[in-house]
Amino acid sequence: MIAVLNDRLLSSESHLASAGSALEVARASAARAEERVSASGSEIRKGNQIIERLQAELRSAKAKAKLKAAVITQQEALLRERQEAIEKAARKQSELSENSDSSKKETQILRSQLKNQQKQLEESHVLLASNQQMIQWLNSQLNVSQIGRLGTSMRHPGTSSGRVSKSITHS
Repeated sequence: MIAVLNDRLLSSESHLASAGSALEVARASAARAEERVSASGSEIRKGNQIIERLQAELRSAKAKAKLKAAVITQQEALLRERQEAIEKAARKQSELSENSDSSKKETQILRSQLKNQQKQLEESHVLLASNQQMIQWLNSQLNVSQIGRLGTSMRHPGTSSGRVSKSITHS
């Protein structure tokens, strides 16, 4: 029995030694697993930080894109307004150009009419001067004629002086 007990004792000691060694292996394995878990946790934290940073960048990029879209919309509206203003100014310029052209034509017509009327006025002045000379000449001829009759009637006392004065008054 002692031998059986010794065998059992040896077997128990060997089992205990192998259990101890298994325990050491398990502890080492647990320590390595803990290190891996710690390293994995650290990596997960780093990953979460990267995700948070990327999400913040995404929010910022979306805000910038929204702002850019608003600015583009404003610029497009401003561009449309300016384009409309340019088109309106072009229409106004065209209208003014047409008015200017018609005013120039009208001015040319009026200048031509003025020139013709000035020419007619000059001709009328020349005619008037000629008519005045003719009237003066006729008056002088009439006066000469009346003086000649007066002289004759004084020489011939039979002529009536009323006729002479009547003819002088008509002139």
